[in-house]
Amino acid sequence: MSVNPGAYLENHPEAVITELSKRISLHAIGIGHDVSRYYPNSITLTDRTLLGLGFFDALIDDPTFQEFWKRKFVEGQSWAS
Repeated sequence: MSVNPGAYLENHPEAVITELSKRISLHAIGIGHDVSRYYPNSITLTDRTLLGLGFFDALIDDPTFQEFWKRKFVEGQSWAS
């Protein structure tokens, strides 16, 4: 800890998440705590048994996934394209 600046453990993950979010659609699910401070596309669950439903809710609402679904299943393109 003494070799890192004081706010490193908070600033570094935030910088990595920001950079990744520029290239991919990044989502997070916080179980029992709010992660929206770090992840703009996030949901918070209070019950871990809802994790599967939370995952699919996030996926269905994602514009990148919607475009993928449209191309692959609605327009009938092959899996290879």
